Amino acid sequence: MKKLFLILSLLSLTTVICSQKVVTLDGLNTDVYYVQRTSPRLLTIRSSLFASDKSNGIVLHAGDDCYVASNYNNLNGAKIIGNMFVWKAPPPYKGLLHGAVMGYNINYTTRHNYADGIPYAFIYKGGNRVPMTWTSGSHSYNIHRNVKVGTVVKGMSGVRIYNNTYYNTRYNNWHHIGILENNGSDQTPPYAPAKNTEIINNIFYQKSNSPAIRVYEGATEGLIIDHNIYYCEDCIDHKPRFEIEGKSVSWSEWQALGYDTHSRIMDPGFIDTIKMIPGKRFDYGMDLGDEYSTGLATTAEWVVGQYPDTTKQKGKWQVGAVIWEER
Repeated sequence: MKKLFLILSLLSLTTVICSQKVVTLDGLNTDVYYVQRTSPRLLTIRSSLFASDKSNGIVLHAGDDCYVASNYNNLNGAKIIGNMFVWKAPPPYKGLLHGAVMGYNINYTTRHNYADGIPYAFIYKGGNRVPMTWTSGSHSYNIHRNVKVGTVVKGMSGVRIYNNTYYNTRYNNWHHIGILENNGSDQTPPYAPAKNTEIINNIFYQKSNSPAIRVYEGATEGLIIDHNIYYCEDCIDHKPRFEIEGKSVSWSEWQALGYDTHSRIMDPGFIDTIKMIPGKRFDYGMDLGDEYSTGLATTAEWVVGQYPDTTKQKGKWQVGAVIWEER
């Protein structure tokens, strides 16, 4: 279903509701954007392009990278939807550029976005001065193409990572997802944990034998990882390895720990490795309910001011960000 939004380049629509300012940014086309967050805002950023050739820094400041008391949780419930994040740097692709940093706020809806090449694509971060736990929202139906680390959950609990596609044939020494306590230099023990993370219905495709997922200290409590598809080109039997609390584990050892017991090793057979369209329906997912049922259509494109095409899950639940309509 095509959803065409009016192009409001660099235009902010604001309304005050219950002391919160509604801020909708639609159709931005920029390299870097800083969201003001010194007062409560109901933020939506959609149908926008963030393209940067910087080596370091942050492309979209939709939260903080470290604790700032005046900014704390003023973007609760923000929506970052239908956007494209592109790194324009030439080879050899060295840098620490961050895409969307969403720190010290909770309950984001980060959906239908496309990250291409950015070293660290989506960052969710909290700290020990103020415990941070999600009660709603998700990181869902996003494409992470040739990024060094697709999603980072650091010192933030309750983050839901559903129905995304992670694809990396560019980098070595990387991982699709990293989950860890926030033991940064601005923190003091006991460090803020990353508890109750859920990683369900995703596709993970990689070339090299780097850990598909890294789970660090303070991140195993309540951790659920299941109903995913994995494929590693350079691994024995195409089974990736993982890392948990500093220890490298094989696929069988990972499953013995209780993770990915319903997941599969199989080639998604992408018919388009730009749009990341799988070769067929992969009906191996877990039904997550209507709230999380709208994925990217096979016709999705990211054009400034125009929302990418979407379609609803029907029948058996499919995995990955791009889903086929029922046939």
